[in-house]
Amino acid sequence: MKAVPLRTTTKVIALFTHSLLNNCSSPLITSTTTALRPSLLTTATSTLATPATIYCSVTNSTIANQTANATELQNCNNYTNIINRKMSAVQSMERGHNGRIEEAFAQAKERGEAAFVTFVTAGFPEKIDTPAILMAMQEGGASVIELGIPYTDPQADGTTIQQTNQVAIKAGTSNITDCLEMVKQARSQGLTVPVVLMGYYNPFFQFGIEKMCAKAKEYGADGFIVVDLPPEEGAVLAKCCNKYGLSNIPLIA
Repeated sequence: MKAVPLRTTTKVIALFTHSLLNNCSSPLITSTTTALRPSLLTTATSTLATPATIYCSVTNSTIANQTANATELQNCNNYTNIINRKMSAVQSMERGHNGRIEEAFAQAKERGEAAFVTFVTAGFPEKIDTPAILMAMQEGGASVIELGIPYTDPQADGTTIQQTNQVAIKAGTSNITDCLEMVKQARSQGLTVPVVLMGYYNPFFQFGIEKMCAKAKEYGADGFIVVDLPPEEGAVLAKCCNKYGLSNIPLIA
């Protein structure tokens, strides 16, 4: 089979990314990305307030039928007010470290759009390709790029990503340093969108959490998604991310 020139390949990726951004109606992408937009917390406020309102209505009816208990009614109203105050406080909270990720979502919000998050496995199909692919995704309109760290046992991924992991490892991308170098090269070529390193905890732990965060900051990465690290066991990573101004992004299933 005749090899496709790298520039042709990256141009196709850029055009494909742009096409997805403008035509995608996938519920997964729209719900996942737009759910992070602060503007939607208004919807969350009204939704979360509803159960409390319904509870109060039922209680009011019961109280009316049982000759009213003023204390119980007051407690119910207080509970509703507490929920509303807490949700208002969440909307005004400072988010993250005011870095590239926060800026990407803020810009999407200003445009009235969902942030578009793309994914590629580092080193697939070969090491030399990844920086150009990252640039092509940016050219195509990606708001944030997830860079997958190759791993021998990607048990949480489907067949396609499992295969890209195998290809990348076979081609020589098998450690964190290689992946960080790709980010560094892409930054030197003009990459400005956020890059989140996505992978499994074992390679990160073996590399060293403190060292990994320091190098990620130095080489231009913006944070981590560790798919098999429960939040209650991720205190060390969370603290190191805060120390270096990186985002620790947990998964919710």
